[in-house]
Amino acid sequence: MKPSFTQWSDLLALLLDISRRGEFVLHGSIAMGFYTVPRDTRDVDVMVSLPITAGSRSRLSRELKKRGFNETRTEMLDDGIARRFHAGDWAVDVHEVNGRTYREIKRRSVRVEWKGRQLLIISDKDLVARKSKRGSLQDFVDIQQLMSRR
Repeated sequence: MKPSFTQWSDLLALLLDISRRGEFVLHGSIAMGFYTVPRDTRDVDVMVSLPITAGSRSRLSRELKKRGFNETRTEMLDDGIARRFHAGDWAVDVHEVNGRTYREIKRRSVRVEWKGRQLLIISDKDLVARKSKRGSLQDFVDIQQLMSRR
C-alpha cells in the first residue's frame, strides 16, 4: 500500500516514527523555512550517515522502500549519495553522507522541539555551504536570503 500525505508535517512525522532517536538532520526547504521564509516544495530533505559497508543503504532508505516509497533517483555526491523517494506527489530526499561530515553537521545543528519530539536542523552556515556546492539557481536565491538575515 502506497503511503499518502496531505502536508509535509505528516511526512515528517512518518520519518520520525521510522527513525531511531531522530537519526537525521533536516536541510533543504524545511531548514530554509526555519531560518527565512517557508516555501512549499512538497518534499523533505534529510541527511543521514552513510553506511560503512559499500553498496548498503541507510536504515532510513531501507525503511522508506519497505513502506511503499519508490526510489526514483540516485546521485553521487562528493561526500556520499543522494537518494530520492516518492510517494504520490511527495518526495523524501535522503542524503547519505560520510560519517565524519555527518557527525560535524549534526554537532553544529540546531535542536528544536516539534510535537514533543526533537528535530535537528542543519546550521545556517552548513546550509549555505551545502547550497554553494550544489549551485542551482534556487540555491543562490536561498543563499542570498540566508546571508541577508545575518
